Amino acid sequence: MRTERTQLQHEVDILSQRLGQETGALKDELKGMFDDRRMAVRNEQRDMESKVQQLNYRITVSLQADAKSEVEGLRMILTRRVILTLGIIVFMVVGSLKLSSDAKYEEEVAKRKAPTASAGSQTEMVPEVQLREGENPAFVSLG
Repeated sequence: MRTERTQLQHEVDILSQRLGQETGALKDELKGMFDDRRMAVRNEQRDMESKVQQLNYRITVSLQADAKSEVEGLRMILTRRVILTLGIIVFMVVGSLKLSSDAKYEEEVAKRKAPTASAGSQTEMVPEVQLREGENPAFVSLG
């Protein structure tokens, strides 16, 4: 019985040692699997972050392109309005100068005709232009 007991004790020790080795191996394998899964999750997160960054970049580029085209369109509209406004202002200034010049000319003609009408002359007189000293003849308006 002693030998059987010793033999059984020896078998229990061997099985215990084998069980410890198997548990250690399973523990290492399980730890390796957890590490592999952890690395896979990190890689998935990196891939997801990369995709999000690419999407953000595309959205940014698209928005910038849209904004630039809208700014360019607005710039063209404002340029057209400024040119039109300047044209109208120039037209109004030239028109007012012409009206003012015509009014002065008619006033001058009326002044010169008044003395000739009393003299009884029927011919129309061409207004004489008299230059004062130092005046430039290029600036004289003949009507």
